[in-house]
Amino acid sequence: MVVVPPVTLAETSSPVEVRLGTSRPQRRVTVAFRWILVLPQIVVVYIVGIGALVVTVLGWFAALVTGRLPVSTAEYLLGYVRWSTRVNAYSYLLTDAYPPFSLQPDPAYPVDVTARTGRLNRLAVLFRFVLVIPAAVLSYLFVAGMVIFAVVTWIATLALGQVPDALFGANAAAIRFQARVVGYYLMVTSYYPSAVLGDGVAEATPGAPAVSGTSLAPAGVAAWSAEPGGVYAPAPPPPAGGVAPPPGIPPAAPPAFPPPPPPGSPPPAAAPP
Repeated sequence: MVVVPPVTLAETSSPVEVRLGTSRPQRRVTVAFRWILVLPQIVVVYIVGIGALVVTVLGWFAALVTGRLPVSTAEYLLGYVRWSTRVNAYSYLLTDAYPPFSLQPDPAYPVDVTARTGRLNRLAVLFRFVLVIPAAVLSYLFVAGMVIFAVVTWIATLALGQVPDALFGANAAAIRFQARVVGYYLMVTSYYPSAVLGDGVAEATPGAPAVSGTSLAPAGVAAWSAEPGGVYAPAPPPPAGGVAPPPGIPPAAPPAFPPPPPPGSPPPAAAPP
């Protein structure tokens, strides 16, 4: 695999996508002591969140002047959203896999947050703290409901060995929308939080490569690969003698029979017995 560094900053951002997977069997012993096991993660994420607050203030001034977040700022803030979402998902029993102590994407982990940062509307940046209020109130109501039913979810998971689908879907919707609200508030994306019950590409194809950086691929280079850190892989060459078909359209199959001879040509010789 050839590693090619990003060379072009993205002009437009993408929505914050949250991959949460589906309800799977969990070990009852980790479920029983989940809130003890997650304590180190909560402490570290709290410290990372303090840094994210400082970085957000600096990024806010930078976005007002330049119309976008600096690359390093966007990567840190997206990493914070990713890490905090993983801790929330682990705390509320959406996964049995312990979260990594990392801001970076990990295709092997069942929970991930991806987005592509781009240029921001300066007026929306100026009033970001006001614009986010309606979505933040809705997110607060979702999370409050998740907390109220936390004991019910915990008892059901202990009894059944996995979270019931209805509770999993409700908790996933709350965590997903919270991640999108935080991503918008931190200026990771210009997309206003929406799609409470859907994750788009990230959920439709779990484990698929996801865009998680702030740059576009250079010409002739495919999208982010599944390698940790999101390296680039060379794009496949077009077929010889033609142009590659559009994505999603299979190439034309060869004819089942040979084409007829042109007019005026001698008939083909008969095959020997």
